[in-house]
Amino acid sequence: MIQTDLAAGNSLTLDEVIARVAQRKTVEGVLTIGTTSGDKLTPASDYDLVIVLSELPEGLEPYGITYIDNRLTDLLLVTAAQLDEIRALEAPIDSWIWLGRIIAWFEAGHIVFDRKGQLQQAQDKVRSQPYLKPLDKDGRAGWWRVNYNLAQTLRMLASDDPVYLIAAELRTALYGPADLLFNYFDIRNLTWHGDKEAVRYLMAHDPAYLARFRAFISEGELVRKAALYKELAARTVAPVGDLWPQGITALAVEQGSDPESREEALSFWDALTGE
Repeated sequence: MIQTDLAAGNSLTLDEVIARVAQRKTVEGVLTIGTTSGDKLTPASDYDLVIVLSELPEGLEPYGITYIDNRLTDLLLVTAAQLDEIRALEAPIDSWIWLGRIIAWFEAGHIVFDRKGQLQQAQDKVRSQPYLKPLDKDGRAGWWRVNYNLAQTLRMLASDDPVYLIAAELRTALYGPADLLFNYFDIRNLTWHGDKEAVRYLMAHDPAYLARFRAFISEGELVRKAALYKELAARTVAPVGDLWPQGITALAVEQGSDPESREEALSFWDALTGE
């Protein structure tokens, strides 16, 4: 049983925890992010603390959780060397790498402790101009994934084998919702900022999709659930393409490939299977 990497939380307030952390010489600064750093904190909110260390202790991953003032708290650990990397940046970087995530935290976060001014320097840098690359995707990868997973699930649903039907239930209950939601944002070239921000975005920009998505995940009857899955798949890929018709051939090609390359891919298959 894994126990050695667990420790009890505490009943201290957030301010008391920050004050204690700030006394440690190994701590360079503390940043609050998410609802912790604004005026949107609700009884259901968690805390999000970014702690900047002179260096990360050996063997420690840069994230964890605890409880502060009886609230679940995300702990995100950054090193002074990573702040040096940010201050030295000369061009934007990918948002999905760890340093890109740190940049996003500093863009929107609130500095509550800064021993040497390093956090403020990093924040000033990332707020001075965009340092995260735009996603610049054509949506083809998401379109392919949604169509592929839908086709596989519908294939299983057409079987009378109980193993296949149970597998289809799993796909519609587990993989389907994540596949649809993540690719909804990917296809629209929108950065994923977490489930709550996804809900807020859909409430503001596509409430009809959110309503059908909620109906999909709560539907218990498999045939109706499959119909909702297909409807949502069509809505998900609508900005870039259609659902695959029955009996087609689809070959995955590299992101950003031109139409000629896609035609060559299909010609390749025709050449393999032709007389």
